[in-house]
Amino acid sequence: VKKCVGSWTGHTERMTNPRPRRQCEWEAEVVEYINYLLEKIRIRSVKALTRPCLDSRIQILGPHFLLPSYLHARKRNQSEPPINPEVLYLKPLRIIHPFYHPELARCPQCDCADGVSWDGWTGTGPRDFHGLMLDEAAIGTQLCCESC
Repeated sequence: VKKCVGSWTGHTERMTNPRPRRQCEWEAEVVEYINYLLEKIRIRSVKALTRPCLDSRIQILGPHFLLPSYLHARKRNQSEPPINPEVLYLKPLRIIHPFYHPELARCPQCDCADGVSWDGWTGTGPRDFHGLMLDEAAIGTQLCCESC
């Protein structure tokens, strides 16, 4: 998480409105969760024909991640949870990844699905966009095509 936050906040000098550090930490934690899921379903052998299944005890969350609200914190904690205004203003995060959208696992130039690998996350971190109801952030992966 610290590595992602460090690399993402290194690009803030070019931004007119730099991201708050807590927002970067929240987004990095979501990315680490996705990396954990991907590690669990990774094909470990060349001879394997199918991907391993995810353990039923692991929850699949996403691709739209919202922070727990004050109501959620109150339901999980019998005592009065502290209200942290810094957390209340964090933006939701949308993940654009072939794990959630398998149709994206193809090359946009030659439209082939063979020889396409997911080559990590975008290096500059999430991008902000304006949704219909609220502002959000989105992050995606870089695809690498062997034939292009």
